[in-house]
Amino acid sequence: MKKTRKLAIPENPPAKSEDDRLMDRLLASGKIASLIKGAGIFIRDYTSDAYVPSTFWKELGYAADDLRGDKWKDIVHPDDRQLVEGFDRLLARGEADSWNGTFRLKGTDGAYRQVSHKALVLERTAEGTPSLFVGWDVDVTAFREREAALSAKYEDLESKFLRSEELRAAEAILTSELDPVRAAERVLVQAERVVSYDAAAVWTLEDGELFRIAGIGFDIVSPGRRGNPVADVPGRERDRVLPFVSARTPKPFLSRLEVPLMIRDRVIGYLVFYSRNRNAYANEDVASSMLFAEHAGMVLSNALKFQASEREAATDWLTGLPTRRAFMSRAARLCADLPVESRLAVLMIDIDWFKHVNDQYGHCVGDEALVAVSSACREALRSEDLICRYGGEEIVVMLPGADERTALAAAERVRVRIVELRLPSQPDLRLTVSVGVDSGMGTDDFREIISRADEALYMAKESGRNRCELR
Repeated sequence: MKKTRKLAIPENPPAKSEDDRLMDRLLASGKIASLIKGAGIFIRDYTSDAYVPSTFWKELGYAADDLRGDKWKDIVHPDDRQLVEGFDRLLARGEADSWNGTFRLKGTDGAYRQVSHKALVLERTAEGTPSLFVGWDVDVTAFREREAALSAKYEDLESKFLRSEELRAAEAILTSELDPVRAAERVLVQAERVVSYDAAAVWTLEDGELFRIAGIGFDIVSPGRRGNPVADVPGRERDRVLPFVSARTPKPFLSRLEVPLMIRDRVIGYLVFYSRNRNAYANEDVASSMLFAEHAGMVLSNALKFQASEREAATDWLTGLPTRRAFMSRAARLCADLPVESRLAVLMIDIDWFKHVNDQYGHCVGDEALVAVSSACREALRSEDLICRYGGEEIVVMLPGADERTALAAAERVRVRIVELRLPSQPDLRLTVSVGVDSGMGTDDFREIISRADEALYMAKESGRNRCELR
């Protein structure tokens, strides 16, 4: 008789831990199926039609048999279908045993839900077909929506930050220009960093009239022409203080954004943007353009003030002629540009017995005489000639390209014109001038020519006045 060996059974098996006993309770409860379905877990056998759906399908509004087999692929979003079918083929062929992905499924209400899908092949047949396929579906729609909202908010903040940086950079560049026209042109160039446009213009408001001083991208009106920013908008308010968006624009533009340029609640002009796209300007563009226009208005105002002060400093307050300082500056530039062989002449004009006029008739008549003589000189000379009030009753004229003969003829025209003058306040008063003339080459120092013309003037005075003398 064959003896069998008895296995030694420990009389006291090791005690189970609390964790083990908790798992035993779950297995003995018979609720595993409910747990699996409720947790979004599904089970499938590719070799048969066996299928255990999760409760997620029910949340989408489907019954257990509605999505059996491959029917569930019919509710995948068209844009996600290629991705889903591709992974499903990899699993079925044995080329992969797991899959993690996110795609959209359509519920019975027609709305799509975002699904986070995780799947694992636990068993395969000898041929490699998945016989025990377990997956987990979680609805992440709300999470994705919050994520998208946060992303949009971040992009908005980033966009605002970038716009603020563009504004800061544009403002830094604008402050370096004091010529109004160049400042306006620079405003338009820098505005592209803030507002998209196909064309734009800067208008200044002077004494109730609008002047376009700069434009880019179109040629609606010539620079300096008076009128409204857009001529086909009748009855437009000249003191509009809020941005104005309109579809009434000249062809080929379909949208217009008009922003006032203001200084201390006073409109000094307008910045107008045009686009070929319909409804091109949204609230964000309006807000950005307002911020930009605030600084652009200050820059343009400073440039206009600087121009006015420069013009005032360069213009004699009484006669309207350039001052001696302005004349010398312009003369230097003119001489620098003259060809080497070019001629250059100077007239030095002085009113005869001017002190006698002031003493006998008063300084008001003396001022009237100065103004009249200045106007007569301008009328007798060419447009290209430079003229200035050199000091007191002296007027200097520079004639580029003029030789001695041409200069003497010009001096004589001036002398004759003055003889014919009659002052409204003193019609019996006769005015005369003495003129000194000198000429040289364009390469000569023009100050030397002025000095020699002054000597010629002295000769004219010594010779009896009311005459022209050549040095």
